[in-house]
Amino acid sequence: YAVYALGWSASGVGPVTTVVTRWFEAKRASALAIASTGLSVGGIVVTPLIKWILDTRGIEAGSPWLAAIWFVGIVPIATLLLLPFPHQFGWMPDGERAASTSAPVMTGTPLAVAIKTRFFLMVAIGYIFAFGAQVGGVQQLVKMVEERTDRATATLGTVVLSLFSIIARFTASRLIAQLDMTRFTVMIAVTQGVSLAIIGMMDSSVGLLIGIALFGATIGNMLLMQSLLIAQKFGVLDYPRIAARQGLISFTGTAGGPLLLGALHDFAGGYRSSYLAAGACSLVGALLFSLAGSAGDD
Repeated sequence: YAVYALGWSASGVGPVTTVVTRWFEAKRASALAIASTGLSVGGIVVTPLIKWILDTRGIEAGSPWLAAIWFVGIVPIATLLLLPFPHQFGWMPDGERAASTSAPVMTGTPLAVAIKTRFFLMVAIGYIFAFGAQVGGVQQLVKMVEERTDRATATLGTVVLSLFSIIARFTASRLIAQLDMTRFTVMIAVTQGVSLAIIGMMDSSVGLLIGIALFGATIGNMLLMQSLLIAQKFGVLDYPRIAARQGLISFTGTAGGPLLLGALHDFAGGYRSSYLAAGACSLVGALLFSLAGSAGDD
């Protein structure tokens, strides 16, 4: 798992958003939305294949196949098609031709200054609660829906979750440039909290699917906004280091969320209290985001 964690970190959100942030400025929101859509598409296309491999071959025999899919899907593209800076191809950000291939002067806030700001701290701590609620809600979702309805509804729920994540992410990418990014993040966190509360309270298939659709609409955008907030506020100078420090703090929620929901399920004998607690965590995250201040230039 330690080796897997290193590989996941090296090919995860941080490196991808760093490259996209350097290649795009005016069109950054749309570019990040498109790039991160792979997460949701993978949930629809790749996950069923992986489940079939593990169901038919087991973990021991199936893991090498998963490793092969990972390698073939990432290494050739990253090696042959991706460059860390656009000037290496003779481009400026957003597709304008550069006068030379020399490295441009990058602007932004140094790491040592950024981590001491209220904005950095409020966003990082807010995402502990937001990611904890989100990841906990996602990981327990299938089991919860199966307990209340049946396996077919649980399977449909995962498709609805991914589908609405894709739709909402593309829709938001066209609107974010005209919105205050911090307020938009607050709205997403509030919506996530409401959707998790709906899921926690509903017992019918229709009610659960409505809550799941609303929840799905927040998932991709919540992840997208962390990268956009950091890039908008602090620029590209130390973006990889600032984003990594953000992740180190906020991803503790990713680890703790499933544990919290599982513990509440075992204690209460059901998922109602678990999802209501997750909804409350999202609202705490929304409050912290609102205290961060604007992501625009000071």
